[in-house]
Formats: sequence, structure tokens, C-alpha cells
Amino acid sequence: MASKPDISLQEVDFFDTEISECPYSAYKVLREQAPVWEDPISGMYVVTRYEDIKKILVDTERFRNARQFRANTSKHTEVIRELYESNGWVPARTLAGRDDPNHKEMKALFTHAFRPQKIKQLDPFVEDLAIRLLEKFLQKGKCDWVKEFAIPLPLIVIGHQMGVPEKDIWQIKAWTDAWVQRLGMMQTEEEAIWSTEMEIEAQHYFQPIFDRLREEPDDTLLSDLVNTEVLAWGRTLTDEELHAEMMADTFVGGSETSTNAIAAGVMLLIEQPDQWELLNSDPEK
Repeated sequence: MASKPDISLQEVDFFDTEISECPYSAYKVLREQAPVWEDPISGMYVVTRYEDIKKILVDTERFRNARQFRANTSKHTEVIRELYESNGWVPARTLAGRDDPNHKEMKALFTHAFRPQKIKQLDPFVEDLAIRLLEKFLQKGKCDWVKEFAIPLPLIVIGHQMGVPEKDIWQIKAWTDAWVQRLGMMQTEEEAIWSTEMEIEAQHYFQPIFDRLREEPDDTLLSDLVNTEVLAWGRTLTDEELHAEMMADTFVGGSETSTNAIAAGVMLLIEQPDQWELLNSDPEK
């Protein structure tokens, strides 16, 4: 979808569907005219220049991960919490939502689980999977790049790391889509309840996997996350912490970001054939 053209600073509204679908024109205006911009609807600040973002990320004394939203963007909170409490597990704060020292202590667990030697073992699996997905549509001469490659490649890889059967990835995709929609803060109460119910459905799918791995650890990354103690805490992750990580930092953070990068990357190569020629001229590099 093309960016909304000729947008003015006064028209920047990330709750506008057209802008949120493709926000790059809005980001450009903010970078040029208001690099630190307070969203009048949510009260959140949008920082758009690289150097500013870099300074903020490394300054953990003045900037925190804790977020506060204005009342009109944090509706449904009590209803949603009651749904979690009565039907599932109230998700704990995710790794991305924690501040040091708590963040650093929890990150040590992920650094261990996703250690380079462990990840490198996945290389043959990822290569074989990529070839298998490509072979499904190469003979047709056309494809839906997002649905047939950009979505399944990272999702199947994450599922493999988590010990999830490949046949279940589209159900997991439905759950992560529902989770992302609620994160966008643009849902009605009815839609927010639906998203929460979808997440609780996912929780009941993953909980038996957690229970099994506690009884019978295996060589998956999820087994490491379930069974490895956070040294500073003197304990392993709780069910509430595991459920938060499965949705936010594992399946959404791990697959959605890769899907978007693979899809956008190919789109940019299509739109800029000179860059495709440059890339294609030296495949080894």
C-alpha cells in the first residue's frame, strides 16, 4: 500500500487507518518538522531520527520501558484482565517491557537459550525449508510472496525451535494476528475481547507443552526457556512469564518482524530494479 501523499504535520494521526497501513510519509514529516513528537491521542512520544533513538536506547537512567497510556487508549483493561483471570493466565511483563536490572537478568536466560552454537544448528533446517517452500511455486511462475514464503518461512522456523508441529503454524498465525491487532490500540471493546479470547486459546495450546517439557526436557529452545533458571531470581520462568514470551517476544517478535522484512525487501527490489541488478551481480557477496 502506498504512503498517504503530501501529508502535513497537522494531519499526522497514527490512528488513521490509511496512515497506519503505510506510515512512511508521516515518519518523513516528523523527521523533518517534529523529530520528537507527542501523539495528542495516546500521549506517547514518537522519535524519528536515528541518532536520537540511539541515544534514548542506551540511556537507561532517564528512559524507561514502562508505558502509560491516556484513558481513551487503555479502554477495556479491567474486562480483559477478568477474562485472563477466569479463563487463562494473566501475562507477565515481557522482556521488552522490563527495565534494568530486571531486564538484564531475564535477558541472560534468552542469551543462553539463543546462543550462537544452538542457532547455527538450525542452518540446514532453514535452508531445506526455504528450498521446499520455493519449489512449491517455482514451476507456476508466480506466487503470493507473503502467504507462500514470507509468512511460513520464519513461522515454521520459530515453531521448530519451540517444538510446535508444522501443521499448526496457520493457527498460530491467527493467534499472533489477533495479538498484534490489540497491541495497535485501535479496537472496539468487542474486538479487544475477541483478541484476548484468541490469546487465551493460544495459552491453552502452549500450556501442555510447558508441562511436558518440565517433565521431559528436550533439545528445543523452548525447553531451555522452560527449564533454565534465571540466576538472579533463583527460579525458572512462571507460566505467566512463559505465556507472555511465547506471544510477544517469540512468535510475534520472532516471526512477524522477519515476515515484514522478507516481504518489504522483495517489494523494494521490485520497485528499484537497479538495486536488484546490483544484488544479482554478485550472489556470493
